[in-house]
Amino acid sequence: MELLTINNNKYNKLSKSFLTRSTPKEVLLVDDDESFRYLLKSVAESEAVKITAHDSLRELTSPKEIKKFDLVILDYLMDRFTGLQTAKYIDTFFPELPVIMISGNSHFGPDESWPNCIKQFLSKELGVYGMARQVQQFLT
Repeated sequence: MELLTINNNKYNKLSKSFLTRSTPKEVLLVDDDESFRYLLKSVAESEAVKITAHDSLRELTSPKEIKKFDLVILDYLMDRFTGLQTAKYIDTFFPELPVIMISGNSHFGPDESWPNCIKQFLSKELGVYGMARQVQQFLT
């Protein structure tokens, strides 16, 4: 898609007569590893992906706040709730919201018990740059 810049604002050129403002996608990252959250947030935001990072959904001001995001990234293993438990909650109350499940353990992977909202599984072995590229591709 061709981008135009007018008065320092970027726009997607959809047709000769119609322009829409290009806005960054909003992603919720839930991972109990603070350093990983910081690194992925920093790298992804350099690629025009806005990330809100928390160590659990409890940090949201309201459960309904989750609706404002375009994507949720969940770590599979966390201290309070697993990513799978959180994904089941999202699938029940916000089924249209896509989820990417991540894990530092590549032995985990999708199976029939995973809720429909989980659209992709990524191993942290990809590194933050590889994961940021995968998230960017998923959002486009």
